[in-house]
Amino acid sequence: MKFKRGKNLTIYNPARRQLNLPFHQMPFALEMAFTLAKFLTPILGPRRRRKIAIIGLYDAGVIDLLKRLCGTCDLVTKEDEDGRTWPRVHAGTKSSLKCDFNFVAVEVGGGGAPAADHLWTAAQFGEADGFIWVVNSADTCVLIEARVEMEKARKGRSLRGGLVQPGVNPKAPWLVLVDFKENPLSIAEATRQAELVTVDAGDDLDWTVHAVSITTSEGLREAMGWLYQKVK
Repeated sequence: MKFKRGKNLTIYNPARRQLNLPFHQMPFALEMAFTLAKFLTPILGPRRRRKIAIIGLYDAGVIDLLKRLCGTCDLVTKEDEDGRTWPRVHAGTKSSLKCDFNFVAVEVGGGGAPAADHLWTAAQFGEADGFIWVVNSADTCVLIEARVEMEKARKGRSLRGGLVQPGVNPKAPWLVLVDFKENPLSIAEATRQAELVTVDAGDDLDWTVHAVSITTSEGLREAMGWLYQKVK
């Protein structure tokens, strides 16, 4: 491309077409071109994909949160060796301008299932880029169980039959959501409950806590904004 200086700037291209612009308009034209390119790149360029796992005890509200975030969700089931279904995993998707988020919601805790089923359940969230741990603020008697299960989810564990559940990425961020449903909760109480759950996590855990209402969505947008920025 060659430039011919004169009263106007004449731009020649290989097809012999030309565009005449006064010199004083060139900065504005270039700025507009860069702005347009910046806007179109995330739309026309390759989209990013991230996986977020929502984990909590049975009845903590993980499925309700998944439906709130994605609108709909699909049940992911596995039949055990006796033909019984293990329906504790749901999946959903949500898209933003630049990224597609694949969510998986997993209920943990309890016993009675074969070790292979626990291993399969853990495999559904093992490679997630970010994690959400849901706490039911009204059910404070299970906070110790929640702490134990969160540690298993993060660091892995030994299972019966010599099976080993691996831990997740230690650098992945964790968002602890204390769900107060329709009964407002102080941030101090939400923090107290979250700290009880994460007390064994260690200082290297990248986490934060938000008091939210999954029922009304109060506080949910701000909380998810923190996690979205972390995993992008």
